[in-house]
Amino acid sequence: MALLVQVAVCGVLLAYLWQCRAYLHRRNHTTWESLASQLHFSSAADGHQSSTRAEALLEAAAEDGQTSRDPHSLWMHFNHARVVLEMADFAERNSTPGPTFIDPVLLAAVRRDAMQIRISALAGLAKCVLPK
Repeated sequence: MALLVQVAVCGVLLAYLWQCRAYLHRRNHTTWESLASQLHFSSAADGHQSSTRAEALLEAAAEDGQTSRDPHSLWMHFNHARVVLEMADFAERNSTPGPTFIDPVLLAAVRRDAMQIRISALAGLAKCVLPK
């Protein structure tokens, strides 16, 4: 019986390590474009006839700030913060001394802000789900 438990634990551990290896392989072969494509903006930004795409995105962000109490937008903010964390990791891995160097203090601030957004979104989701 003890041998069976040991084999089962080793099998679970092996499966977990294999999954970690696959995740790291995918992460190391991710491009900036694939990370940026994971950010989904509201349809208001896509259909708005603004002079530039950046202005449309800023207007959509302002609209999202006004309606950020519903669970769908909170979940969207939570997922966007995850992508921002992955972008910060990507920037840190691919930053080289010279013209493409990114200040580590700036990356730490981006990570801190993204984590604050994730925590706030989770707190907001908990308020939506739990009875008052």
